[in-house]
Amino acid sequence: MAFSRLDTFAIRILVLLLALGGAVLAAASAPQPAPTETAAIAYESIRQLPKSTTLATLSNGLVVIVAENHLAPVATVRCYVKNTGSAFEGRHLGAGISHVLEHVVAGGTTTRRSEEEIQQIIARFGGATNAFTSSSMTAYYIDCPAKDVNT
Repeated sequence: MAFSRLDTFAIRILVLLLALGGAVLAAASAPQPAPTETAAIAYESIRQLPKSTTLATLSNGLVVIVAENHLAPVATVRCYVKNTGSAFEGRHLGAGISHVLEHVVAGGTTTRRSEEEIQQIIARFGGATNAFTSSSMTAYYIDCPAKDVNT
């Protein structure tokens, strides 16, 4: 299956979002040696959905949906994390733990760039990034002009 520039951009942004989230977990674990080779993304299953939409489940369980829509010259990536909102705070319900965690995950990396630096980089080419938490999920997103997908 050939990937378009938008597909490649979407995968890059998803990897970035996963890396940002992983930075929090990595800080709590012992340092691991860097891999010597880059692993290829292995697909567990791929099936076609409605026109211009593809769903893929990666080998790590992450479900990726790519939907093409050429009505506006915009590229956007959304990362929805289910079962993470305020309704899942248990005995801490109402304390805002889910919202705090949203900021920790979106807060940049511990070794490279802060959340503000990442937002400035994306803003330089007309893009925007943000996140929100609801009662049942947390969502992260990046929007940018489609002409800058490979920036």
